[in-house]
Amino acid sequence: MQTERPNSFNNSKNRRQPILTRTAQEWYEVNAEFFAEEYEEIQFETIHSSFLKHLPQHSCKILEIGSGPGRDAAGLADLGHVVVAVEPSNELRTRAQSCHTQANIRWLDDKLPNLEKVIQLGDQYDVIFLSAVWMHLAPSERKSAFALIVSLLKPRGLVYITLRHGPFEEIEGFWDIPDYEVMALARDYELIQLDQVHEGDLLGRRDICWTRITFISRN
Repeated sequence: MQTERPNSFNNSKNRRQPILTRTAQEWYEVNAEFFAEEYEEIQFETIHSSFLKHLPQHSCKILEIGSGPGRDAAGLADLGHVVVAVEPSNELRTRAQSCHTQANIRWLDDKLPNLEKVIQLGDQYDVIFLSAVWMHLAPSERKSAFALIVSLLKPRGLVYITLRHGPFEEIEGFWDIPDYEVMALARDYELIQLDQVHEGDLLGRRDICWTRITFISRN
């Protein structure tokens, strides 16, 4: 059951506030411009530095699940990687495509837990990248979603997951998922942990913190 929490943005009085909605899907559609501006405040290399030190220098095929306004897909593409960027919000995906036009990004309207369009591509990936996405999966969806992710991973492939902790908006579709739950899933599917970093919110939102975890497959 989702825990009720106060609106986290009330703690940042000097920040512009997003519009409250009923569901997470509506939240991203209505506030696409807000999130695009907010995400671009932090450089890709800064927020994901713990992961980037494990990313191979040669060109990789990367599946980014929940690409949002496209900052991270663009950052990965600029490093020379081929990116399949999955985003279910039409507003965010359209904005991302217009702002980030790199030829090595393919944009898909798809989402967890099923990734139907991704599966239709029939590919496997060197890296699966999920930033601020896992928090939208209901408890009943997480094990099957994790199994699917692992099935799309190449041997010795990387999985990168970021988890947000702290107050959430009172909107359907947000869960504060504990680190130990993700670690247990990783053990069940024989992923090896390479890195785990805990840090405060880089946007300065009080009482919010993040865990960033990088795993590698055994074979």
